[in-house]
Amino acid sequence: DPLAFQAMNHACLVFDHRLVVDTSFHTNDPHIFAAGPVTKYSRRYHSQWSHSDYNAKEVGQKLAMTVLTLFDPSLHLPSSPSQQVQPSYTLAKVQGGVIAGGLHYLHMDKPHPGNEPLTDPCDHVLLTESEENGYFSIRINQYDTIDSITCLSRTPFEVHNYLSLYGVNEKCINNLLARYHEKLIPDLYSFLREPWSMAIYHDRFAELQQEIVELLRTPLGGDNPSMEDRIKQLVIDGDYRISEDQKQTISKLFVNSPVKDALEQKLLHYLNHNGYHLPMYAHPQLL
Repeated sequence: DPLAFQAMNHACLVFDHRLVVDTSFHTNDPHIFAAGPVTKYSRRYHSQWSHSDYNAKEVGQKLAMTVLTLFDPSLHLPSSPSQQVQPSYTLAKVQGGVIAGGLHYLHMDKPHPGNEPLTDPCDHVLLTESEENGYFSIRINQYDTIDSITCLSRTPFEVHNYLSLYGVNEKCINNLLARYHEKLIPDLYSFLREPWSMAIYHDRFAELQQEIVELLRTPLGGDNPSMEDRIKQLVIDGDYRISEDQKQTISKLFVNSPVKDALEQKLLHYLNHNGYHLPMYAHPQLL
């Protein structure tokens, strides 16, 4: 945009194919912040990444947290990492809309720089296609979590629901991988609309996940390490794959630990507390 470039030039802002910013969203003028696809990181970071490679909503949230203290200096926000370190972004990068021919399109995957293809190992690609619902593809990475989803359909679909599947282990999705290989899922659209999936799409499911993570990180008392630490002890030379024998060992540790009962209680509390929206699940208070 010539007008945008002219405005940057008149403000004496550094422009290197894009507007140059640091990791705190500052331009070379400390009073001017910038974010979004028009920006890029300064060359001193030796980085190929830019804000266009990340989830726009997440970038906006981090920018808001950065400038918030300017409006309310009394706020005590968590300390930010070194300005020489790029901030970490975890949400999926999402593209979508209604394209030519009235087709509804959605593609989300993990952040990666520019147009470079993903280089992480991929174990499984699940694909269904039907004349009624259209094309649906799910990419599952080596850690058995959802890495990418692509949808193309003539009929509208539940975009928000599919976005909540990013990063979720396939076993939480009703043993997605096993059912697909057993040819029990002729159409992914229909499978992901079944009643059992409502618990995953609920807006409080992310809170449940975080509570479970904190539970697994809690030491078991005395000199006993947490479940997370025990699993980390099995990681050798950066190989995050766990053998079947190691899985059985972890399973026995989990079953015999207090973490199992605590996790079950959290899950039952989640279903009971949100029972109005999740009536399809049975729990002890209903029996």
